[in-house]
Amino acid sequence: MKAQFYEADLLASPEAKPYWHGGTGLQRDAYRKQLSAGEWAVVADACEKNGVVFLASVFDRKALALSESLGCRYIKIASGDITNRPLLEAIARTGRTVFLSCGASYEHEIRRAVWWLEPCPVLPLACSLEYPTPPVRANLRRIPMMRSLFGVAGYSNHVAGMAAIVAAKQLYAVVVETHFTITPGEGGDHDFAVTADQVLAADWDEAPFGFDLMLGHPQLLGPHAGEMAARVGARRALYAACPIAEGEPFTPDNLIALRPMPGWEPWRIDYLLGSRARQAYDTGERILLGEGAI
Repeated sequence: MKAQFYEADLLASPEAKPYWHGGTGLQRDAYRKQLSAGEWAVVADACEKNGVVFLASVFDRKALALSESLGCRYIKIASGDITNRPLLEAIARTGRTVFLSCGASYEHEIRRAVWWLEPCPVLPLACSLEYPTPPVRANLRRIPMMRSLFGVAGYSNHVAGMAAIVAAKQLYAVVVETHFTITPGEGGDHDFAVTADQVLAADWDEAPFGFDLMLGHPQLLGPHAGEMAARVGARRALYAACPIAEGEPFTPDNLIALRPMPGWEPWRIDYLLGSRARQAYDTGERILLGEGAI
């Protein structure tokens, strides 16, 4: 079972709008709903007692620390954080096995993330970063493509129903991640999540209806049209973590990686560190691209 550990204010800026279909309001409002550390501990304990592996997607260093305190042996990195080098390097220092979701990513971005994560064992997950993903844009051909590049690949699913999950297994995905619900039809992720009955009824050996449609067209790894909103909305840029005065040096303490892009991508933070701000910034304000050493 995979949990998601995050804090809304450490994930999204005050301006971040939803990138998923049908989303309204602000990302911060959507991500306020979260279990406490104590509640997650109860879940982790229940998983252990029932022989279920408990792991977590982590979105910041506090979340990483929580995963360590709960004994998570595996870490999941969301597609939107594939350019979040400070977070990936912090995860690398744990040495734990990493599931790296690769939705809306180019090959060089995946390879670069794997490099930042050394010495962690990394399992890349093919993914279509669209919520929900229409079957025609599942692009399951990414699975064998990534297997040829990295020797192994899994799949992170956002297509409704079991068809894409079964197809991914038949394409030799060694791990398949999907959303699970006990309350289907409640909106949001529940609308494309699967139920226990669907999993138990699945025929894992028969090619599912629409298999060829879900393969997509042969292509180099890269985002498709349906992923472009998430490539901006789920990825991060550098923002002011606290008020920064004009002329004040940029430091790891006064910068934070928040959604959305565009802006200074987190992997470029070294270009900013030590340079002086050319204007004042309020907390949560995006750092302008004109900053940094010339």
